[in-house]
Amino acid sequence: MKKSNIMSFIGLTFFTVYEISIYIINPPFDVDFLIFLLCMGSFFTLPIFLFVCCCCIIYSSIFAIIDKKRADIICGIWALVLLLIWIFNTNDVNANIQEEYYEDHKSELWEFASEIERICDGKVSHLWIKKYEDESNHTGNLTDADVEQIKDMINSHGFIDVSYGDSVCNIGYKYKVMAHYSFVLGLHGKKLEDNHETIIYNDTVAFEHGCGAVGRCSYPGKEEYLQQRQKK
Repeated sequence: MKKSNIMSFIGLTFFTVYEISIYIINPPFDVDFLIFLLCMGSFFTLPIFLFVCCCCIIYSSIFAIIDKKRADIICGIWALVLLLIWIFNTNDVNANIQEEYYEDHKSELWEFASEIERICDGKVSHLWIKKYEDESNHTGNLTDADVEQIKDMINSHGFIDVSYGDSVCNIGYKYKVMAHYSFVLGLHGKKLEDNHETIIYNDTVAFEHGCGAVGRCSYPGKEEYLQQRQKK
């Protein structure tokens, strides 16, 4: 077996594990952020190694057509399957997908937000709790049972996290790479303010895009989405 085939199989195994973890297992942590930490911890030798693996995968895929050797053919088919899964995956997210999800699940989202407010009422002024992790930020008199109840709610609805304060509930929807997408609901008719990270869907509903460790950034495709809405 050629060295290029060995590098190809190593790279394909890595990308296969990645796609399985993202699209099937859905682990209780941000896989992309973990990879980012591994890249930093390896002093960027990992991304260089993966780039070399990608070059070998392309090389093997090309020679699968030319030489038609078994190892190259396996690499080519394997790479094609992974590429198709990546292209047609259902884990994508953008403003149109958030709008469709909101319209299909608006009752569920508002009931969730109202229940969060009920739990927090008189006990906490601001809240942030993640799905599985112990990491949370809340003040006041929330009990451990309250926190566990909220985590169970997040898990049962398939959300990522939830934050609450000043009659505004932010419900974590999905991660895309390191970006965090969420629904922002203004309870009791509270109007939401527009900013570069959000798309105002109506007075009390917004779609939010957070860049995590990268910092503040605009919602991707915001202007195009708003222009599209105006034409409807």
